[in-house]
Amino acid sequence: MVDRTVYTPDKLPELPLRQIFGRQRVPEDLCRLVADVGLRSVETFAMLGDTITTVKQTLKTIIPDSARFGDDAPAQELALTALAAVWKQCSTMQDHFAARRAKMEEDPSKVPEIPGEDHAEFRDTFVARHPDVLLPMHREPHRKFVERVQRDYLVHGFVHFYEVGEIRTRNEQIAQKSGLSKNAEDLLRVVMVDQPSAASSESQVMDKLHAFFITLEYLNICEFSVAAGPLKYLSDLEEWRHENRGLALLLAADALIRKKVHRVSSDQRKTFGTFSAALLEVLTNHKQLWNDARSSAELDKFKQVLQTTAPSTPSKKRSRSRSQSAPKASPKARKNRARRERQKALLKKAKVGHASTPPPKSDQAKKPARDERVPAHEWQKITSFKYQGAKRCPFFNCSLGCRFGDHCRQKHSCGASLEAPPGQWSCPATVCYDGLSASAPSGRKTADSEPFTVPGWSQLTEDFTILRSHGPFFLEIFAGQAGITEAVQLMGVPALPPVDVVVSDLVSEAADVLDLAVWETIMAIIAIIAARLVFLLHCGTPCNTFTAARKDDGGPPPLRSRDAPLGLPGLSWQNQALVFMGNLFLIRTCEACTLVFNLGGNFTIENPLLSLMWATTMMDQLVHDTRALAVDFDQCAFGAPSKKPTRLLCSAEHFEVLQVLCPGGHVHESLRGKVFDPLQGKLVFKTKAAQVYPWALCAAFASVAHDLWQDPLHALQPSLQLTTPPADRKREVGSCKPWLGHKQEESALKALWAGYQLKRGAAKPLLHVEMEPGQAIEAALNVIHPFTIEAPLAAMEEAAVLQLRRPSEVIMAERARLLQFWHAQAVALLPHSVAAIRALPDPHLRRLLLGTDDLSVPRLGQVCHVALYEAMLMACGSVDQSLPSFLLHGFPIVGEIARSGRWPPYNKPQKDIPVQDALDRAWVLRKKIIQRVQSVQISDNLQKIWDASIEDVEEKSCLGPFVSEEEVTKALGCDDWIPTQRFEVVQKNKVRGCDSATTNMINQITRISEKLQLPSTDTNVAALRKLRTIKPGVKLAGWVLDERKAYRQVAVRPDHRKFSVICLKNPKTGAPNFFIMIGHSFGLVSAVYNYNRRSAAINEFLVSLFGLVAFSFYDDKYGFEPLAIAGSARAVAEHVHFWLGAKFDQKKLQLSTEPTILGVTYNLDQMQLEIKAERREEITQEIEAIVKAGILDPGSAGKLKGKLMFGASQLWGKVGRAFLRVISERQYLRFPIGSEFKLDQPLLESLLHWKKLVNEGPPRPIESALAKLVDAVIFTDGFTPDPRKKERLPDRVGAVLFDRRLKRPMQFTSAVSKAVKRRWLGRSTQIVPVEMVAAVLALETFADRIRGSDILLLIDSEAVEGALIKGYSSREDLCQLISVFWDLAFQLRVRVFIDRISTDANPADWPSRNKLSIGEAAGWITVNPCWPKALFET
Repeated sequence: MVDRTVYTPDKLPELPLRQIFGRQRVPEDLCRLVADVGLRSVETFAMLGDTITTVKQTLKTIIPDSARFGDDAPAQELALTALAAVWKQCSTMQDHFAARRAKMEEDPSKVPEIPGEDHAEFRDTFVARHPDVLLPMHREPHRKFVERVQRDYLVHGFVHFYEVGEIRTRNEQIAQKSGLSKNAEDLLRVVMVDQPSAASSESQVMDKLHAFFITLEYLNICEFSVAAGPLKYLSDLEEWRHENRGLALLLAADALIRKKVHRVSSDQRKTFGTFSAALLEVLTNHKQLWNDARSSAELDKFKQVLQTTAPSTPSKKRSRSRSQSAPKASPKARKNRARRERQKALLKKAKVGHASTPPPKSDQAKKPARDERVPAHEWQKITSFKYQGAKRCPFFNCSLGCRFGDHCRQKHSCGASLEAPPGQWSCPATVCYDGLSASAPSGRKTADSEPFTVPGWSQLTEDFTILRSHGPFFLEIFAGQAGITEAVQLMGVPALPPVDVVVSDLVSEAADVLDLAVWETIMAIIAIIAARLVFLLHCGTPCNTFTAARKDDGGPPPLRSRDAPLGLPGLSWQNQALVFMGNLFLIRTCEACTLVFNLGGNFTIENPLLSLMWATTMMDQLVHDTRALAVDFDQCAFGAPSKKPTRLLCSAEHFEVLQVLCPGGHVHESLRGKVFDPLQGKLVFKTKAAQVYPWALCAAFASVAHDLWQDPLHALQPSLQLTTPPADRKREVGSCKPWLGHKQEESALKALWAGYQLKRGAAKPLLHVEMEPGQAIEAALNVIHPFTIEAPLAAMEEAAVLQLRRPSEVIMAERARLLQFWHAQAVALLPHSVAAIRALPDPHLRRLLLGTDDLSVPRLGQVCHVALYEAMLMACGSVDQSLPSFLLHGFPIVGEIARSGRWPPYNKPQKDIPVQDALDRAWVLRKKIIQRVQSVQISDNLQKIWDASIEDVEEKSCLGPFVSEEEVTKALGCDDWIPTQRFEVVQKNKVRGCDSATTNMINQITRISEKLQLPSTDTNVAALRKLRTIKPGVKLAGWVLDERKAYRQVAVRPDHRKFSVICLKNPKTGAPNFFIMIGHSFGLVSAVYNYNRRSAAINEFLVSLFGLVAFSFYDDKYGFEPLAIAGSARAVAEHVHFWLGAKFDQKKLQLSTEPTILGVTYNLDQMQLEIKAERREEITQEIEAIVKAGILDPGSAGKLKGKLMFGASQLWGKVGRAFLRVISERQYLRFPIGSEFKLDQPLLESLLHWKKLVNEGPPRPIESALAKLVDAVIFTDGFTPDPRKKERLPDRVGAVLFDRRLKRPMQFTSAVSKAVKRRWLGRSTQIVPVEMVAAVLALETFADRIRGSDILLLIDSEAVEGALIKGYSSREDLCQLISVFWDLAFQLRVRVFIDRISTDANPADWPSRNKLSIGEAAGWITVNPCWPKALFET
């Protein structure tokens, strides 16, 4: 792949250009010529021109001497053409290089693969240039290491330093480990990095270094020679290691020298432009590094001794040596020295005080002296109690509060009969919060029973069965002393072990969420959250760098500001590290909270009110995505000694009870300065001590957590009691209108599992029983959103998906073992298949199945391996055990299609025509078909399908051409044969032949026996959702295999060939000719079923025997798997098809993160469906042609509508479908008003809108399949006056929103203005558009609360429900409303499921009739409606 031309050092082209030279096989003289004139980079070459003509002209201008291109005109033209080819590749690859380099710089884990043939060329070229160098496996570089070096060199432009353990040789098996991404914007993403392999001997080090320098020659970076430096270095290093024995010395010397080479080549690129120059510079002028290596190794030994030997403590500290002439101290230095002296004095005083306190002589301690800051009446009451047990802190029960917080050595417990804590707090400190005392607990057990004990994070396994039976759980991250976890547990709420870096009474294991050493703990936390076992997450994110207490007042300096909340510029490296860690804490907090919220749970985040964390963009995004609420309170209201204004960001409104401000009447302790911490034995900042929550706050928080755990809907109880008066009811409560099923029920369920609704009534309604409004509200809020339900895959695919839970290396090893086993089986069974085929009497059938003639030796891959089919079908227990017999003897193509037992019976009525009826009319049918063929015009397309038919003859899948009927009769041995006309079908840029088996009765005398079931896009999306669920964060890829001329590979039974004679006009003679098909032809009904039996069997082998997540759709085999093992999956598919003799097209093989399957592009990087690029271009060109011509006939409209409907299936929701109405109307328009089918204005607008949607429309996402309850339920209703009752009220709409995270529902009502109704069509009653306006208005009004959520929209109008689900209507005004609805849904990114609610159970009936008082009595909030501007636009 790399050009091996020798250039002068000052005219060396860049590596990418040399790679292009090598790929294009450009002659060396021509390479040197362009290098001499300055064309040495891809960018320069790409700028030579826009077309081949201009490029050639530019080259002639740059090199005016044409003789330099060649001796004669042909040679010169060939040289220019070769350089034009280089230009073409440079111009097309320039953008690709830029994009790839950007991705690799963004994510260092991205290492592009080198094609196998290129790597083989590297090795062959090296061996040819160095015949004296042996390349054993322990010295040959591993392919993965070569790819990594190429990637680093491409990104950075110089050779990196690689530890010896990172240099991998071919005899090593590279294992990968999980790690954090180095990209701070995506910290929770798991990346796979190579596990380094430490060298265990000196010889192994030398082998790895040989592999390193061989890699550099592979990539044409540095020649493996003495002159270039590598062999000189290896020789010097070998000599040095014989003089200085020891692995440590060798590693030290190598590291010092290669690190120096790395620094020289990176820092002094202009002086040393190549790796060779840098290496020679170091070897020549930095020989002191060899001695440094000895010193470094000895120093490492000394350090090791110091670390392993406990040092003795000196009896007396040595004074620091001072300079004789010390510089004069600055004022700042004197100030700092004075501050340190004060702190030392304070610390000494505190220690003396604690040490001089005599122990009590009896059980009862002496009363402490009153602090002057404590009111006398408080002190008297506090000291009047007699305590037993551990000594209690008197300051805890006063308004002053204990200065040591939870670090106090004395017990913090409330005394009896104490007053409530200051503030308007509803529950005094002595009152129990639903069984939890406000006083600090004396034990860790609940009053009822022993709580379920969750093991530590290090003991958790991947099996969450036990946890599920005791969950869901409360989880506290950055827990500190874990006071909230303790309070929650005492309330009887199950809690997971709190997470913090410091071990305390409740934090049994230290877990630093930034430490890769505890990566398993981090993954366990993520897995627990992803398993929906956390109903409430609390994060006490550290605020030490975000706090507003940092000021320029001599204390810790500020690190952030309102303008720069993520860090001030110009900080020292120590402060930069602090800021970086603080940002990581924030990112981890936001990611964990977002994950919990998206899975239906709740979260809270605590930080000081003035913390700069609230000003960051990450926090703004979290608030936007989760609709979080801010609850502000003062901690002194809960008994804290300081005021400490605090903000609690919470996803649920239930925490608003904590919003209590300071009531005054007490003194706040200042949080400036330091206090002595007796637990740590040192002075700490007061802000640090104040991080511990007061117990009353923990108790109040636990009370809310208990309510959310026990009954999340407890705040909605008034709404759940609402009923409809019996006199107003139309149906009795409990009555049920039976659902009779639907013919598209199965497709509707697949659509739901794929994330959208098919049509109204195709699936069973959610609320099919008549109920009261309150019951309907409760039932709707307890509905699992249908789009989040996991699809039940077939048993085989389900088992294959679950197997992917195993580690990648285990899966790949298992597949390698299976491939080896079945390859041996294929080889061993091949003689059996050949013998069975040779025993067939029909020579043409033998030729097709053997893949060669009778005289040649059949080879594996050519033969239809019927014996291997039989063995594999037996191994996987397939129901289609008769398939090998049909493959061997051929399939019948008329009469009843042979049953496979794989698909359900076909129960639809069919017209039963006996085969004999067609045979009796064979001569009549033959004459008719021949006459039709004679009338066919000779064209280029006819020539193409004639050439394809001749190619089939050469491949022995058919016989012919026969020029007369007599020849056909003689070949078949009968004269009652029936021909089939072959005609062309134009598909984009290709023409294929199709056989019309309908006009000759062949398909009519075929009886379908089974209902064919094949995967669809919905099936693929459902499988991807399941994969994304069981492998969260793992990158997926897809593979595709397309069989070549698939139908031709499956044989027709010889006695049925008379029904498979093809009639086609010879484009040269103009006469009808005939072909006799040995394999199946395209156009037979039986061909579809007979071929798909073989296709389904091969797919069964892939899934059942090899564990692939694979599917088959006719001749396409494809599958989805994690990227790490997707390559092995495609390799398995290729091997299985090869063994079985199922030929496939090598050019159509795909292995990509953006595979195109069944015309749909699956962007697995972004996890979304996209319209295929070719299809997008095709539709755009077709629309532009129609607009330019100004005419759209019905036939073209029908074709365009089909393409747009298919394209719409890859767009988000039902966006754009309303614009199909006018195209559909034109499709069924039979008699135009004028003489032509001209475009009118609505049709023109529709086409332009679809052109924009096709190119810029929102793609359809592939969400995770994690079942969760609906986030919110919206009930809508509309009212229009009944003319029979002579009502004169205005048309009115109303809606109610029930959000499980809000304590109070929201309602609105609004009259429909004349400006809106002016656009509607005339009707006897406008109830349908009114009901639809209610749905549109609900999305706009409740936008802030439903953004990005999973909602349930309940409407009591079947017409509106059906139109919104379908996405369009036959009425123009309704289409406009539908378009506005889905545009709003897309803007808000809501996943809305639409269903019907009965009128009597619809709580929106009251606001739609302006009866707001009923809802307000139940606690509903009335809000003003927001009308979208689109409803007023004309």
